[in-house]
Amino acid sequence: MARFLRTVLHQDVAIAAAGTPLEKNLGVNPISFLLLTVRGVILAANATPLLANLLQVLSNVSITFQGTSIVDLSLADLYRMSGFLWRKWLRQQTVHDDAATVHFITVPIPFSRVPYWPNEGMPATKSGQLVAKLTPNPVAFTNIGTVTLVLEQIELLDAVPVQFLKQTTLSDTPAATGRKRYPLPLGNPILGVGLFGTTAPGAGATTFNASIAQVKTLIDNVETGFSIANWEALRGDAGIRAPSVYDFADHEHETPNVVGAGVNTSDVSFADLVDRQYAYLDFDPLGDGTYALETEGRGAVELEVNSDVADAIRIIPVELIRLPGAAAPAGA
Repeated sequence: MARFLRTVLHQDVAIAAAGTPLEKNLGVNPISFLLLTVRGVILAANATPLLANLLQVLSNVSITFQGTSIVDLSLADLYRMSGFLWRKWLRQQTVHDDAATVHFITVPIPFSRVPYWPNEGMPATKSGQLVAKLTPNPVAFTNIGTVTLVLEQIELLDAVPVQFLKQTTLSDTPAATGRKRYPLPLGNPILGVGLFGTTAPGAGATTFNASIAQVKTLIDNVETGFSIANWEALRGDAGIRAPSVYDFADHEHETPNVVGAGVNTSDVSFADLVDRQYAYLDFDPLGDGTYALETEGRGAVELEVNSDVADAIRIIPVELIRLPGAAAPAGA
């Protein structure tokens, strides 16, 4: 019979902007995922967006194995990537914007596409080899105080994983608009690529200009997978892969002063469409690795970005790391 063990690594640890990073050795048994909970108190009423305030408290979430990065993302990016990988968005709790009210959200750090799957996850390690590091944002937190963190791990005691996920970040601000190529990691199958663009249509934008207007993927200079894809369509793809975040976004109801008993005149105004700057290149639409981008033995695997606006972008490849000599499990 399979067994799991859920334990707490950090319990209600207070953090502040520019504070000392929190480091913790993870367990030695196979790990399916971690759960990172951010808790805080809203300082000023009606100062949305609440979710963005929670997600900006950590500038970096890092997991290293013997000094090599397995996870290297901001908390905001981790929130979106976890949604893409697990195909469901995460909900913040107690969404209310009165001053002094408490808010929290739990964000998983997945080592597997499927929680609790014994074939995929971080394998057993020796003590001190696997380390989590949580780095507070150097910039002052926005409208949130009394911030504390909880970090939990889910170990699979009887599992023998043969593969695990790796997510790292490539950041760039191109010097000019137009096309630019970025190298993707070589040697391991790529299951997907997360994309962040500072400028994206939506939230009152008057043009369709975007930091990432179009993309293509190339292997050894040959278009493969995505010969061309537009930002708007990729955003649509993201909505197909994971349910819309709109139900979970910060929003407020505005009721006009209309006389009339029994008439509902409320209108919903979304104040934080938290995913509009993100898209995802899906090389694993079936969840079984059938369409994974194979990079082993290739000279170059690249992502070409065509930009309307020359501002900051981030590229987050998701690699599937197979243990040496291990065969891929069925259905993966």
